[in-house]
Amino acid sequence: MKISVTAVCCLLVSTAAFAAERPIDLSRLSFPPPPVLWSTADAVQDDESSDFTDEVFSDEAQAFMAEQAEAFRIEQAEAVQHTASIIDLLVEEAHEYVGTPYRYGGKRPGAFDCSGYLAHVFRQMGLDVPSVSREMAKLGEPVSLDEVQPGDLLFFKGRSLRRKRIGHVALVVEAAEGRVKIIHATSSRGVAVDDLSESKYFRKRYLKAVRLPLNEAAATPTP
Repeated sequence: MKISVTAVCCLLVSTAAFAAERPIDLSRLSFPPPPVLWSTADAVQDDESSDFTDEVFSDEAQAFMAEQAEAFRIEQAEAVQHTASIIDLLVEEAHEYVGTPYRYGGKRPGAFDCSGYLAHVFRQMGLDVPSVSREMAKLGEPVSLDEVQPGDLLFFKGRSLRRKRIGHVALVVEAAEGRVKIIHATSSRGVAVDDLSESKYFRKRYLKAVRLPLNEAAATPTP
């Protein structure tokens, strides 16, 4: 069936005239609810107690916060690296003097005693420590032998097992799988590296271990 253009125009005119005489009451009409595209229940909150907010930060504010977070991350990483670098340098410097002969009271590279040797090594890192083992033992925080790390100091009795007085000090240069290696100035061999687990002499004389706050020190190698 074909409807002419004239018929369509007449129909529109009649409808308009009817609507003018009887206005439509919109309150009687019902519409389907709009689709729910998003709700506050979908919001990801930081914690259960926080209130939802629709605040949106500007691009500049978001960039600033991102920069601050990155700066903090870098600062923390550098602090860890700083500590590690001091210990690495300390251990490397200590090995430079392997074979140096022993001399009681020796504090210079020509000859060392145990405390004079380590005091010299620490000084090369810009760290000032006493050159007497009993005074060294008062520094830092005590740690158990099974928790020692490179850079820690171990203290031992002297030749007499009966006396509990500190008479020797060594630097931990390696600690892994229950084995601890130390470097120290010995009276018989001069500066040497020993595995504590293989040294009955020093195991029997072990007294304590101390960890120095190397992460708080500014290591500036001495020329």
